Amino acid sequence: MSGQNRKKGLSLLHWPPSIDFVYSAANWALLGSLLVGVTATFFIITSGNERDRRLRLQLGAMNTVAANALAQAGTANSVAANTNERAAKLEKEAAEARLETESIKSQAAWRQIPQEKASKLVAALSKTPGNINLRWTAGDPEARFLAIQFGRAFNAAHWRVASGEWSVPHGIVFGVDVPDNPSPDTAVLRRALRSADIVFDTVSFPEPGETIGVSVIPGATVLMIGSKKPFILQ
Repeated sequence: MSGQNRKKGLSLLHWPPSIDFVYSAANWALLGSLLVGVTATFFIITSGNERDRRLRLQLGAMNTVAANALAQAGTANSVAANTNERAAKLEKEAAEARLETESIKSQAAWRQIPQEKASKLVAALSKTPGNINLRWTAGDPEARFLAIQFGRAFNAAHWRVASGEWSVPHGIVFGVDVPDNPSPDTAVLRRALRSADIVFDTVSFPEPGETIGVSVIPGATVLMIGSKKPFILQ
């Protein structure tokens, strides 16, 4: 190296540096900072876009899950509504079946005089004791069962009772009947039955001929216990 070049190299090490050196260094620093800024901007934009893409994917997945959940909830609600509707229908049918069963049982059960009505009947009959021919349909145990209850009421009211089976020629009697009779006890009996809220008819029918084993009080009022009225299944 010549002496002149050595002097120039040494001059670069001297402080303060020359204006040319500062200018060059500043330009290189600016270029470097611009390069770093561009690079950072690139990575910021790239990473931001990637982050947004991932967020959109997650949001889409969450929306899909939410939509599926809503669909399942809607299906469950529909099934629950159908189940409730079916349960209500079955409950209604069961209630109707119970009512029908109770109606059939009530109509098929043997007739009875409730204790309250029996007490009222005895009280009314006791005011004017009389005579009664108590009859029931021949061969009908249910009618006989009810006739026995009336017989107990007459005995408790101190009425004279003649009882026995009775067959009406060419027909059959239904329900409780107090046919017309000239005896004054007929009116007494009818008033007593009404006071006890016991339903009866006043239909007259031909009297049968003399029946063996049936006691009779001549001219006495007749209380006929006919067969239970049949019922029709709906």
